[in-house]
Amino acid sequence: MSIESTQERMAGDAQQSAPKAERSPVKPASPYPADVKNPSVSANGETPAMDLPIKPTRNLPVWLLYNLVVPFVLLGVAAAVVVGLGTDESPSRPPIDDTMAGRLFALPAVDVAAVRSLESTGQKLQLTTDGTVVPYREIVLATEVAGQIVEKSAKCEAGKFVKQGDMLMVIDPTDYELEVKRLRRLQQQEYEALAEIDQEMANTDKSKELAMADIELQQRELQRRQALPDQFASQGELDQARRALLQAEQQLLQLQNQMELAKKRRIRLQSAEQLAKMQLEAAENNLKRTRIEAPMDGVIVSEQAELNTFVARGSAVVTMEDTSKVEVAASLRTDQLYWVLNQNRSEDLVLAQPDGTQVRGYQLPPTPVQVRYQLSGRDDLTYQWRGQLIGYDGIGLDETTRTVPVRIVVDHPQQFIVKRNGKVIGTHGEANVAGPTTLVRGMFVNLSLELSPAMDLVVLPSESLKPGNRVWQFIPDASVLDVSLDLETLVSQAEVAEKVESGEASINVEAPVKELVPAVTADDEKALADALAEKGFDPTKWVPGKLQIVQDVRPVDRFVPESAPDAFIDNESEPQFWICEVPKMNDPNHNDSGHILGNGSYVIVSPLGSLQSNTLPVRASSDIVERSENGRSENGSSSDIQAGEPQL
Repeated sequence: MSIESTQERMAGDAQQSAPKAERSPVKPASPYPADVKNPSVSANGETPAMDLPIKPTRNLPVWLLYNLVVPFVLLGVAAAVVVGLGTDESPSRPPIDDTMAGRLFALPAVDVAAVRSLESTGQKLQLTTDGTVVPYREIVLATEVAGQIVEKSAKCEAGKFVKQGDMLMVIDPTDYELEVKRLRRLQQQEYEALAEIDQEMANTDKSKELAMADIELQQRELQRRQALPDQFASQGELDQARRALLQAEQQLLQLQNQMELAKKRRIRLQSAEQLAKMQLEAAENNLKRTRIEAPMDGVIVSEQAELNTFVARGSAVVTMEDTSKVEVAASLRTDQLYWVLNQNRSEDLVLAQPDGTQVRGYQLPPTPVQVRYQLSGRDDLTYQWRGQLIGYDGIGLDETTRTVPVRIVVDHPQQFIVKRNGKVIGTHGEANVAGPTTLVRGMFVNLSLELSPAMDLVVLPSESLKPGNRVWQFIPDASVLDVSLDLETLVSQAEVAEKVESGEASINVEAPVKELVPAVTADDEKALADALAEKGFDPTKWVPGKLQIVQDVRPVDRFVPESAPDAFIDNESEPQFWICEVPKMNDPNHNDSGHILGNGSYVIVSPLGSLQSNTLPVRASSDIVERSENGRSENGSSSDIQAGEPQL
């Protein structure tokens, strides 16, 4: 075998044993021009096997170094660091304090406030609302006669104050004066005609007397002639005597007829004289009406006529407002109206009301009202008047606001007091009092209705009111310490109590009683007492009790002490109180009022978390409880709720 054949066979074996390189789907660009053929490419387009890349072989020592040696070294170093640092063991837990002091310390601490009845504060229920001052009476003066205005007073201008009887305008009285003169002459004529008829009637009476005497004379003459014998009196003489008697009787009849006619004429003349008198009175009244005067004390609101203006009868010329009283138009909510109607009424007021229920249904009991007005930009100044709620303003509810319109009357709008930051600094009539001197229309005022409710109400701090009309009541009860809690509960409550006192957490603890903790030995009592002393806990300063949830506590309105400033409600820095209605309880001996909350009760004002039941053992400061108890035992019921001094 030749050397050339041997080399060819070795090259063929190498080509078969070498792995075939995968062809790239994208043909690489050739470095040669398109018309020049690559010399390394065979005629069939394949690259020779000698030119293909050869896969490098694996370096075993390097692979073992990075994949085995280095990871094990790192693990060893980490283990050495852990062993070097050591372990942190938790300190041993001290023994559980199951003594009375320990149980008291484990209870959550709460802040409480004493409950006071509204009656014990010496104040009434005050419902606040707003209102607008309106005129008590507004009068439009109109002309009662026609004519030209010939005189106008300087007081007859808008905004001027006039007194009753002051002249405002004068209408030309010339025509009315002439009419008065004419009617006076006519009345005089009628009076003279009556005098004439009276004289005529007097003359007729005298003529009647003479006629009656003549008749008597003629009758005696006729009787005398008839008594004579026939030969002494002829028939003609008798007839003549009878004729004379008839003439005398006819004369009397004529006089009687004249008297009757005179009486009729006198009645007619008397009626004419009375008619002339009435016409004269009407003319005099018209003459007086030419002078337009103020019918009352008040202020001119507007004037609609000027000098030399001709006005017809009934034309409005002046509008006046009565300033002797003012009204305040206000609206009450239906819940406020409930308290207005539900008041203690005196026997005199009940007896004075009519028996008919229809009339009582449209009346409101007289209620005192405080009317306050604050100057714009001077919130520290307050002007205060006294008024009275007198009744409804119309009938029914306002369709827009669904409130009840009412009327409040201020009898003396010029009498008021001035307060600065709640302190009286002046009254009406003083020279140093600045600002408004009376209530005028358009003033927006604050109203406080002073009610005497028929039911007992209580005063509660605003912090004690919870959503859903609930209150957390604190009931002192030492029996909550009689139950020994389980280990987990004591530990958790003690930890939470420490966090609550430090302000780090709120109370959300209530664990069921499980198995009892072993009793504390005598050796541990001293250590536990020392531990409580180190924490600053003094069992004598705390009172154990339980938290009781009271439902259906309805706030009525805010309570503003009389000594507080007028802006007490809007001052967030001042403690706020609410007058509330509380439900009654089945046991009336629980407190003074027979309600669940009353004098002698306490409410919790500190924030708490969610409760899993209606009761929770807690502890409160003995200073508050004992102070309230001592105050009730010495003074009966306390009424010292003042501004800035909550009973906490």
